[in-house]
Amino acid sequence: MSEEASRKGLTIGVSDWVVRGRIFASLRPGEISVQVVWPKPGGEANGGVFPVATEIVAVDARMPNTPVWIDASGEHRAAVRVWRRTDGG
Repeated sequence: MSEEASRKGLTIGVSDWVVRGRIFASLRPGEISVQVVWPKPGGEANGGVFPVATEIVAVDARMPNTPVWIDASGEHRAAVRVWRRTDGG
């Protein structure tokens, strides 16, 4: 994890590809849509809504609007784990 990324809050020490997100919806069986936000300098953000497999999302984090951490350290930056954020954001 780079010091700059840590200072900007882009990672939490699990991997360099842990990002903030929010559960968006669960409209299809077997997947949950997650809104991912990548902070940019100046306070702007970009990102998008991506499907992830339901089984990698922690049970307590599956409701819409739940703030989550997404570990995207899988092959081609695929999400490998999603869990509830407890920092209130």
